[in-house]
Amino acid sequence: MDNKKNLLIIRRLQRETFQGRKDLRIGVWKTRKVISDDWDATYEHYINTTNCEDCDIELVSGNKCNNRKCLDHCHTTGKVRAVICHTCNLRRGREDAIERITGHPYNPLQRF
Repeated sequence: MDNKKNLLIIRRLQRETFQGRKDLRIGVWKTRKVISDDWDATYEHYINTTNCEDCDIELVSGNKCNNRKCLDHCHTTGKVRAVICHTCNLRRGREDAIERITGHPYNPLQRF
């Protein structure tokens, strides 16, 4: 039990440093199969982006907000596309799913 407790303390301390937060964030992206040629540049862009690159709404931190910051990536290639809000990220995900299913780019004017 002491090892588990020590690991939790180490993780909490790690989150308190810039490098620790950076390593944790990049680690999450990698587990989600995100691909980047330069993780340092990707992280810097993510940290410094203040508005959604799709709808221009101001981005906030937190897990419950629709305008929280998301790193958008293509689920086919894994490549990073943009830093956007949660709402735009969900929309892009639906558009990508429709394109994968139909084999055609998403067109909001087209009826199924």
